Amino acid sequence: LTEGLVGTQSEFEVIPRDMFGDGKQCTGGMFTVQVVPLSAARDEDSLTCDEHVNADGLSCTRCGQMDVCFKGSDAGSCNYVYTPSATGFLRITVALNSPEGPRHIQGSPFRAHIGDGRMFIPGMTFFGYLSVFFTGVGGALVLI
Repeated sequence: LTEGLVGTQSEFEVIPRDMFGDGKQCTGGMFTVQVVPLSAARDEDSLTCDEHVNADGLSCTRCGQMDVCFKGSDAGSCNYVYTPSATGFLRITVALNSPEGPRHIQGSPFRAHIGDGRMFIPGMTFFGYLSVFFTGVGGALVLI
């Protein structure tokens, strides 16, 4: 849930439990799940989200250009899939639908880094990468 690759389908599961920690059977529509690309150029909360059924017959939510689809339930858990189309960060929101309205599950919203397969260390600057590189080169020269 915290990492993914551009163009590669990512899957995660939500395991419903009651307030005592006992497992509950997942049903379609039990959760509202949204995947929103984070951007400094726009407010993520201003994106409108709509429900639709995709070509595979899965129930999906689209926020901007990003779809997240309910794949079904397996042994009580709710399975969701999405395919990132660009590198960057995503906000994944999972809320339980209740009579009082949607309520976030523990840890929601989640933040996922979407990479292109190259090395990435969150929070490290370009100069940090340079220092790691030169430390590695220096260590290799000492061994020679």
